Amino acid sequence: MMTFESLVIYSPLLIPGLIILVVGIVFALNRLPLLSAEYIVIINASFNFIITSSFIWLPLLLMFILYEAWMQYVRAKYLSEQPWLLLEIKLPQEILKSPLAMEVFLMSLYQTGGETTFIDKNWKGQVRAHFSLEIVSIEGTVKFYIYTQKKFRGLIESGLYAQYPNIEIHEMPDYTKSIHFEPKEMDMYVTDYSLTGPDPFPIKTYVDYGIEKENVEEENKIDPINTIIEYMGSIGPNQQCWLQIIIRAHKAESPKDGTWFGKTDLWKDSAKKEIEKIRKAALPAGDTTNKFPNPTKGEQERIAALERSVAKIPFDTGIRCIYMG
Repeated sequence: MMTFESLVIYSPLLIPGLIILVVGIVFALNRLPLLSAEYIVIINASFNFIITSSFIWLPLLLMFILYEAWMQYVRAKYLSEQPWLLLEIKLPQEILKSPLAMEVFLMSLYQTGGETTFIDKNWKGQVRAHFSLEIVSIEGTVKFYIYTQKKFRGLIESGLYAQYPNIEIHEMPDYTKSIHFEPKEMDMYVTDYSLTGPDPFPIKTYVDYGIEKENVEEENKIDPINTIIEYMGSIGPNQQCWLQIIIRAHKAESPKDGTWFGKTDLWKDSAKKEIEKIRKAALPAGDTTNKFPNPTKGEQERIAALERSVAKIPFDTGIRCIYMG
């Protein structure tokens, strides 16, 4: 699939190429004996209309390409001018708090400012803040990092210390800059994770694993992050593995039907539709009078997970993993 970046880069070639393709098709169709003369006339008239009307649609297409290219330029310029830093979080031997403490901290990263006005968003290229939560293994030594803009350092440190007083936070140099990749001597595998189901359905959380309470016995805890840490701690010399979770505050940005400038949250709207779909499927077959669904245990759990998910503060999230060695 051609990305927008490719479209912008190759647009000077695409438009002449499109015209050449249209001319070539017209020429080829005129030479095909199997097509009737009436059909060829219709096709020629259609292509002639496209070409003669290009003074209308071609400027609009170029304006769209120019606008998107401009937005990418000013956003990249804005982000490149921001001072960034990498914070390492050193954990104590034992953490007794439940994952709810980390959820409370993540709420402080829900930053929606920076793109509130037309000038800020479209001229200055300002975007709402994003953060990278990273688990990194360098030759088997596992470390935890947060990559952030410098102005959020105080927010992150105060939020983490409030929940975990015994941790240590230090500014560190960017570990990615120490790598000099040699394709002939090293292997690299990069994975971008995607959802296997509809977006509204949440992934499993600590609630599903039953560790939302602090008084859970250590031997009864099922912490899914342990598998990741054990694997990353097992890699050998001259190997590295980076797991990066990039987050930013989610906002209602989709056009709302029936309005000119209204916005809606498609994520929440889709969740409500999925809940309604499950409830309708749980109605007794052929019973049009009973409006009370009778969902199975699995359907009840799916509804509860959807309702619990949309009740939380949402983030736009991307997850990627890089292995080198």
